[in-house]
Amino acid sequence: MNILVSLLFILPLTSSTYPHYKIICDSKNTDYDYCTTKDEGFTKDWFSINIPNWKKHLDQFANKTDLHFLEIGTHEGRSALWLLENVLTHPTSRLTCIDPWNDIKNYYGINVFTRFSNNVKNYVDKINIVKDYSSNALRKYDAVPIFDFIYVDGCHTAPCAIEDMVLSFPLLKPGGLMIIDDYEWRAKEAEHKRPQLAVDTFIEIYTEKINVVHKGLQVIIEKIGNSNDSLYYMGQYNVLKTDMNNQRNNTQKVNVNSSKTERKRKGENRRRKDGRR
Repeated sequence: MNILVSLLFILPLTSSTYPHYKIICDSKNTDYDYCTTKDEGFTKDWFSINIPNWKKHLDQFANKTDLHFLEIGTHEGRSALWLLENVLTHPTSRLTCIDPWNDIKNYYGINVFTRFSNNVKNYVDKINIVKDYSSNALRKYDAVPIFDFIYVDGCHTAPCAIEDMVLSFPLLKPGGLMIIDDYEWRAKEAEHKRPQLAVDTFIEIYTEKINVVHKGLQVIIEKIGNSNDSLYYMGQYNVLKTDMNNQRNNTQKVNVNSSKTERKRKGENRRRKDGRR
């Protein structure tokens, strides 16, 4: 097997050379573009290099009950599948995947959403698929911590990345982990075209609310707090929501009463006029 793998990288290969292998390499830009040599369900392997670090930090969640993970940016589902097979193994655990998919196709001309659906077909009862842009989808959640883990791997520009982090952070439970992908990606690109500036800015702004657990190809942060904080935030949110509703109702009552008073005043004026006649 080792000889075969060696030959795969020496011989001039196409996907037809070994039909059961998918050989895709980007010779023009090798920065984080890894070759995929065996997994037919995936075009490229950007994920496997992170597995040792994920195992180190996510083993604490493995096979626990009632976990809810969020992945922002799923593509063909390689990281989603790893989570389902290695961490979210308990029947009560769930994964939410947010990605627009946009009917894009991979290097083989295969629809990416079709490929993703096929890759996770054995776990459809454990996945909540949100086919939308994260900037839209995340705004639809109440600002209540419901996720134990969040993986930010969506649009890689700095504005997109910081938006995903800021919008999703309130949804992360205290003590939960957030992993942001590609911190060191394309270091020669302008800062606004890659995630690093966004991550550094987020860390500086939220410094009192997070611990930086790891910084390398990816950044891992832990949200500071405990379960009581979750109840506090939920309570504060509900109080604020109740106050807003009460204020709205009181405003409506004032408007109704004002209308009644105005109608009464006009009626009295008409009666006085009629009496003078």
